[in-house]
Amino acid sequence: MHISRKVIVASALFFLLVGCGVPNKQSISKDFKEIFSKEAGSAVSASVVSIGPGEGDSDNVYEHIEFDVTAEQDVEFHNGWLQGLSLRKGQILRGGEVVILYQKRPNADWVPATYELRRVPK
Repeated sequence: MHISRKVIVASALFFLLVGCGVPNKQSISKDFKEIFSKEAGSAVSASVVSIGPGEGDSDNVYEHIEFDVTAEQDVEFHNGWLQGLSLRKGQILRGGEVVILYQKRPNADWVPATYELRRVPK
């Protein structure tokens, strides 16, 4: 049986991140919802589709969050991530992606340091 180099590198990265500790999915989801609320407001809700690690080291790790958006009411966005969009109540947008950089504090807590919208849901 042949194991590809890509599988070996991915496995090593996984064990490095687990060994160094990473933010848990529950706290990542909570942090994302707070960020989303700040960027998009309360007229829409986000549902996390997937959370996956990116690059990282012992004190910094990137987390990729894919999400969908549902309009809770008719709304027009004039700023934030969804600027320029008009949604009808119940309308769903799919395929959004945000990357959050987490940094480890001296007390071993992970906190979001910065974030970037990589893909606007459509």
